[in-house]
Amino acid sequence: MLTISLGLAAQTQGTSSGPFNKIWTVALSQYNGSDETGNSLTQLSDGTIVVGGNDANQPNYCPPNYGGAWLVAVAPDGGDNVWQQLYSTCATDAQVTTYVAHTSDGGFILAGGDFDNPACSLGCGWFAKFDSNGSIAWQHDLTGAISAGAGQIEPTPDGGYIAVGNQTDTTYILQALIMKISATGELQWSAVFPETDQSFRGAFTGGNFTFE
Repeated sequence: MLTISLGLAAQTQGTSSGPFNKIWTVALSQYNGSDETGNSLTQLSDGTIVVGGNDANQPNYCPPNYGGAWLVAVAPDGGDNVWQQLYSTCATDAQVTTYVAHTSDGGFILAGGDFDNPACSLGCGWFAKFDSNGSIAWQHDLTGAISAGAGQIEPTPDGGYIAVGNQTDTTYILQALIMKISATGELQWSAVFPETDQSFRGAFTGGNFTFE
């Protein structure tokens, strides 16, 4: 069961300083299951709220009880379900969603992991671009490591994307990873920080992408 709440909180200089005033709450479930989660949300240019999550229990999908990346869109004025989609290659929990971000064309971009690609024995980083109706425009896996995962992705001024996450090489040590993705999903460059044992989070500030 996925529960979404919309509300307002008083702010002082950008920091929440008051109680959360709930406007509405909606609970969504495809099969009355308990394995549905929401990991990230974004608001599209038309106001629609898109939640990126995962559904690990699909009794009527592909092989029974297999899951994938679950995307849900709700209306901002009441939380009515606009659409929902499950994306999976029918392998056990094949695709997972970590982060979603709105894009200037009215759609959104997703970052996560693909655990059904033999090029990565422990999972590949997965990027996918969607329109406002949840139809997929393109998707690409980040290969070349034993495992890789994308924790965050944001649009860049040139129409592409910057993504941060982590990877594991043959030493099985977790390394922080930053990637530049083109507007059509191709990897343009990447940088690994082997001295770290964690993934990055970042944000655009004054036209520059900073991460920590």
